[in-house]
Amino acid sequence: MIDPTNDGHEEIRISIDEAEEVIKLKDDINKLTSMPLFIEVVGEKYFKEESVRLVSLMGEDNVTAENKIEFNKMMYGIAYFQRWLRHCVLEGMEMEQYVENATEELNRVEVD
Repeated sequence: MIDPTNDGHEEIRISIDEAEEVIKLKDDINKLTSMPLFIEVVGEKYFKEESVRLVSLMGEDNVTAENKIEFNKMMYGIAYFQRWLRHCVLEGMEMEQYVENATEELNRVEVD
């Protein structure tokens, strides 16, 4: 049933609050990933060097099929972490645009 007293403003405000949480995560990730220690430890040592090490191990003669499965899982973990970081940043950027548009809509409706 439609609530005649509900003009939709509350849903927009709640959506803006939720979007601002996503934006905060994006901002936090950007701060974190710009830190020199993060760049060195995660960017260089984990994303790059660990990936190269795992690929190298896959080609070793004495590596069992079970080891290869584990190395593969570890490589997927690296990839999924990178993907998650990128996804959060992109989603935060989309939410910034949403908040801007929703705020304009709220302001327009409140003026009318």
